[in-house]
Amino acid sequence: MAYREEDDAALKEGLDHGVKLAEPGQALIASYDEQKGKEVARVLGDPRAEKLELKGVVDALMKNVDKWTKILDEIGHDPDKYEEKLREEIYSKISVADD
Repeated sequence: MAYREEDDAALKEGLDHGVKLAEPGQALIASYDEQKGKEVARVLGDPRAEKLELKGVVDALMKNVDKWTKILDEIGHDPDKYEEKLREEIYSKISVADD
């Protein structure tokens, strides 16, 4: 969200100068997904991964990436909606009281 305005300005300037955008084809999407899977496997295949208990960390990370990707797909790039989702999904669940 922090760089959205700059991204939008750069995109507009490019389009104003004749740059054409193309949607990624299925082959590119499949290749990206395959590479992502290989990278996860590489990290988890490191001999230190078990000692560091990385499987749980990686699984949680990937779950959260998927979750927030879906949230952004739903709300778009509206900073107010994003702030609301942060409050709803994260900050409302944090207790600052001494237990």
